[in-house]
Amino acid sequence: LVAGGWNLAWTETPEMLDTAHRHGLRALHSIGPRDLDDPKWRDWVDKQIADARDHPATYAYYLQDEPTPDAFPHLARLKAYISQRDPHHPIWVNLYPTYASPGVNGQLGFDGDHVTAYREHVRQFMATVDAPVISYDHYHFKADGDGNHYFLNLAMIRGAALTYRRPFVNVIQAVNWLGRWREPEEGERRFLTYTTLAYGGQGICHFVYDF
Repeated sequence: LVAGGWNLAWTETPEMLDTAHRHGLRALHSIGPRDLDDPKWRDWVDKQIADARDHPATYAYYLQDEPTPDAFPHLARLKAYISQRDPHHPIWVNLYPTYASPGVNGQLGFDGDHVTAYREHVRQFMATVDAPVISYDHYHFKADGDGNHYFLNLAMIRGAALTYRRPFVNVIQAVNWLGRWREPEEGERRFLTYTTLAYGGQGICHFVYDF
């Protein structure tokens, strides 16, 4: 990560936090969508917070990737629980892209076309969770051609960032995956990076599926 120029890593253990710090990296420390009503998982969350809250590498707590709206109240509760024990580090949740499935039983959880459902999805997320950073992923370069929502998604997230006065982060693709997306070439990676910056993005994450 350091050799590639990144400054933020994903950690899950105290040892990983130590490794990140040793190399000058900050860390998204994973807690995950744990059930606070389960004493086992509550104790686990307490330990993760205890490991991370005073560690110099800690940047934020990573809670969940692409939650559906039924998870929003739980994430708000988990955010409040963490904030009581560590008021100095924010939480991080990553949202679906616009091409996620609309409908009450779909990924976005709201009816209407993609624009209508996505706008409500983001609105409900911010109204419920009030995340300090709006993070979303969008994988544009498909195996059979480019997607058709890339700039739509950028514009909608930029609008949400302005409305809620929050920075936004775009998680862009960096690998091929399941035969559905292809690995971007260097020029395409630059395209994803600089169009995000042009729309006001204040962070770039690279999706590599695993580390």
